Amino acid sequence: MCDTLHTVLAGYAGYSAEERRIALATLCARPAWARELLAAVGDGRVGRNELSAFQLRALRQLDDPEITRLLELHVGQVRAADATKEQEIARVREVLERDGPHELARGREVFARTCQQCHTLFGTGGKVGPDITGSQRANLDYLLSNVIDPSAVMAKNVEPCMSSAASSAACAKASRICT
Repeated sequence: MCDTLHTVLAGYAGYSAEERRIALATLCARPAWARELLAAVGDGRVGRNELSAFQLRALRQLDDPEITRLLELHVGQVRAADATKEQEIARVREVLERDGPHELARGREVFARTCQQCHTLFGTGGKVGPDITGSQRANLDYLLSNVIDPSAVMAKNVEPCMSSAASSAACAKASRICT
């Protein structure tokens, strides 16, 4: 296999956040490299939560049966990109990059109003959805993809379900607010 691939994977643990972002983008570009990347996710050398929804969908779009199998095995469900949601993500990213962050302190308030019915953050919230304390909240791409298109990537240990009309309504409300 290519020396670049092995060099990137061997040094990954010591990379800065920006270097890791570049390394992941590089490893997602070619099917052979993507297979090795997903093997590294499987054995823990690369954390599965380090791959953004955008990168995971890019891997899926390589249309390689082995990559698809490894995604399902090590990551979970990765569905095809929704063009409308991708456009909304791009629009919101552009606004944030142009105007800067607005009232970031209100994030906790928004979480309490819309997300904590299902998700836990720092020990507070529901248990229906995954605990998002360790998520990449400082990564804008990760945050936007998970807020605007939360079902694009479903971790293998998370099974979406609606147990009642009330929980269905709560999730529908959160979806409307986030999108």
